[in-house]
Amino acid sequence: MNRSRYLSIYLFAAALASAGCGVVPTTRLDDAKKVVQALRSENSQLKDRGLRLADQNRDLADRAVDDAQRIHTLEESVGELQASVDSYQREVQAMRSDYARMSRLVRAAVDSPPRAAGSP
Repeated sequence: MNRSRYLSIYLFAAALASAGCGVVPTTRLDDAKKVVQALRSENSQLKDRGLRLADQNRDLADRAVDDAQRIHTLEESVGELQASVDSYQREVQAMRSDYARMSRLVRAAVDSPPRAAGSP
């Protein structure tokens, strides 16, 4: 075959291959472009929402750590206050016991007859 025949077959094949794109109606292509744009927009919105949720999650995790430290500090303070109250209650009980003993001694001294000077 000659060269021009090969060239014409090649051009015919190229025309058939490119004709496939020309067969699809432009309205269908426009609809497909709209769908693609809508999907890209939705994808972008979902990525933004994912980033916001990740930030919110990070903030909540930081807050949880701070709250745990605060709780630990408060638990230590409560323990110290409880020990202080227990100590205060022991002191009050000891003072009551001392007061009762002193009161008995004073009553006994008042109720006993006076002793004469020089008598044993």
